[in-house]
Amino acid sequence: MKFFKLGSRPANNANQIPQVRAGVAHVIGPGKLRCQSEHLMFETVQGKQLRIDIEGLEEVLAYGSVTPTAEAIHLLHRHGIACTLLDPAGLKVRGRIAIDSSDRVLQRLLQFQAYEDASWQLSMAKGVVVGKLMSTQTAARHYQRQGKKLSTNLVNQFGEVIEAAQAAGSVDQLRGLEGHGAALWFGEFGKLFGSRWKFAGRNRRPPRDPINALLSLGYMQLYRRCTARLEAAGYEASLGALHEFRSGRMNLACDLMEPLRIPVVDRWVVGICQQGIIRPTEFVDGAEGGIRVEPEKLVDVLGRFEEWWHQGMFRHILDEEIAKFRRSLQEHVSQGTTRAAKLLKQRVVRYHRGDEASGKPEVYEP
Repeated sequence: MKFFKLGSRPANNANQIPQVRAGVAHVIGPGKLRCQSEHLMFETVQGKQLRIDIEGLEEVLAYGSVTPTAEAIHLLHRHGIACTLLDPAGLKVRGRIAIDSSDRVLQRLLQFQAYEDASWQLSMAKGVVVGKLMSTQTAARHYQRQGKKLSTNLVNQFGEVIEAAQAAGSVDQLRGLEGHGAALWFGEFGKLFGSRWKFAGRNRRPPRDPINALLSLGYMQLYRRCTARLEAAGYEASLGALHEFRSGRMNLACDLMEPLRIPVVDRWVVGICQQGIIRPTEFVDGAEGGIRVEPEKLVDVLGRFEEWWHQGMFRHILDEEIAKFRRSLQEHVSQGTTRAAKLLKQRVVRYHRGDEASGKPEVYEP
């Protein structure tokens, strides 16, 4: 758990505050985030402290009762670091401090205009669904090679759904095919676990069994990373192609995470359950009748997720997905004749002349 776990105090200085450096910092309340000499500090109600290195930090995920001071909020804002306040189980977003990207207003305007093009939206949604189905098919092959007793026809079934998605003529049709693929996967998912674990199908809001609690926790981790990276790049994370607009949901982040759900989350859940890292007895009743990982175990589970994230180089894969989205927008903008497209092209010309002080535009590249 070297990626974010509290460091121990050196033996020769028991008063020295542990320090951690990570891309994503997890802090579990009750406690408060504060600022001390340009350092971010977390202090629990028991007085334990942790210094969080700002360098390389992209997001802080705070669980339960964590209060950021005004100075801490200003520090996060100055360094472009997102902060998300989650419920104690890590399943719901209670609030967030977003990254300011007001200098990308033309980029966002062009993003909205691109989504007015039905053919472009269909192409984007098709890429999302086909990518997810292919990653699921790959996982099915992997577990069959391991000797898991999945349906012998499962891989072929996914092949048929992939062909149908590639030929789909509407976003609604793609949504139906994505749902069919998810039903196929979760219909076999329980066979990947030992007899101690029970999985009768996907359930959520709230999750009602341990495996679903782990899936929901992992999906929230992935969702927050997708949102933070999109906002850091200046995109409107609430505007998706496959996922229709829903207030309070980052629909583009939902699109982006679909092809990553199986490799990042589902296979992580299978792994930590198979290896005995977590047991069915390490869950407690949560809010609204669901269950959650017990608080004492949550730190270890989050640490295992960070290890899996880094070992799988999923940050690099996520950035590649965002780069693909950017290239798709570039192609759309390069053919655009709208006022926003013309203004962005003018900014590119000024940038290459050395007159553009605000930095290289993110979308259009001649």
